Amino acid sequence: MKGKIAMAVAILFMIVAISYSEAQDLHTISVEPGEKTVGVGQTFNLFINITPAEPISSAICGVSFDPNILQVVNIENGGLFSDSEDLWMNSPADNENGIIEFIFGASNDLKTAPGSLAIITFQAIAQGTSYVNIEDVVIHGSTNNNILNGTVIVAGEGDYTPPEIELIEYPSATIEYRDVYFEWTATDDTSPEENITFSYMLDGYDTDWSEWGYTKQASYSDLFAGDYTFKVRAKDDAGNIGILTYSFSIIDTTPPEISNVVVSPSMQAVNGIVNITCVINDLFGIDEAKVIITYPDASVHEFDLLHNSKYYFSQSYSMAGVYEFYIYAKDVNGNEAMSATKQFEIVEGDFIPPHISDVAANPSTQDVGRNLTISATVTDNVAVADVFLNITYPDGSYENFSIFQNRTGDVYYCIK
Repeated sequence: MKGKIAMAVAILFMIVAISYSEAQDLHTISVEPGEKTVGVGQTFNLFINITPAEPISSAICGVSFDPNILQVVNIENGGLFSDSEDLWMNSPADNENGIIEFIFGASNDLKTAPGSLAIITFQAIAQGTSYVNIEDVVIHGSTNNNILNGTVIVAGEGDYTPPEIELIEYPSATIEYRDVYFEWTATDDTSPEENITFSYMLDGYDTDWSEWGYTKQASYSDLFAGDYTFKVRAKDDAGNIGILTYSFSIIDTTPPEISNVVVSPSMQAVNGIVNITCVINDLFGIDEAKVIITYPDASVHEFDLLHNSKYYFSQSYSMAGVYEFYIYAKDVNGNEAMSATKQFEIVEGDFIPPHISDVAANPSTQDVGRNLTISATVTDNVAVADVFLNITYPDGSYENFSIFQNRTGDVYYCIK
């Protein structure tokens, strides 16, 4: 044991020397629950919890209590330093003097989420009030920490046992989606299950506990990537409150999905407009969307894509030649994606014919001597100079005449 203690002190000294100057905000170490009422002879757990103000790699503290009222039954790792490469140890409890000399945890990895350094099981041996104090605290090299001590009141006969809570539905410890659902139940040694009330909150999202009620489920949608701790409290008829916590992380390792990349037209005259459109999807949201275009002279130009129902970019080009481009996207969590490379060509002069669409005769069947309307949509990359209508009659004769003057926007028509 002396060898382990010496090793722990040496590791802690090294961590202090390296990281003390980096600490800025105060870490919080607390006894949870902060106040607890139990009966004589009852065993119960207190948690030594740490909420890091910034990433930590080590923590050590001592604990004191009144040995005339409480005795330590067991000390175990609370889970904050429980990875296979982590180091965790404690000195035996001195129940004669009411002292746990040290509880120590260290890791090669930085810990960012709140967690428990230790779970201490006490037994109440006499009536009275015992303060449970956290002492000699060093967290990640800092001795300047926020310390929240606890109080245990040992009363006589009565119901001092809180309900036991069990999660029925909950997300995995690490997920890559944004909507989560929790469902729970609780039992108590004296109160009927239907009398137990609950309150809950999600650290990292909620700012306060929910109102007490009989609800046994909670759902959250559109959560951002990060670390979360779900807490649920249960209260019995005697007012005893139990608490259960569950931590999970939402991560995002999936890059944006780029699809339906279209360039129109793929051949355009000098100074004509080229439209580039695409669809970009991401579960957590898009932070950047750009088109990177390599000009015929090998210069590279980067443009932000605009967004409506699709992402798009429209521009004219004065340099003739072949242009290459690809779409770049980055989501809000830094994942990046690039599309395949596509091309369009800018040519001298206008070699691109007008585009005719939506040709229609209305009505398609008409009585002899009555009018019908013939219409079509005509567009051009530069400008429409004229539009002619050719009509071949049943006897083989035909007409060819301009309808350029009869237009509404890009729609040209003839009433005949």
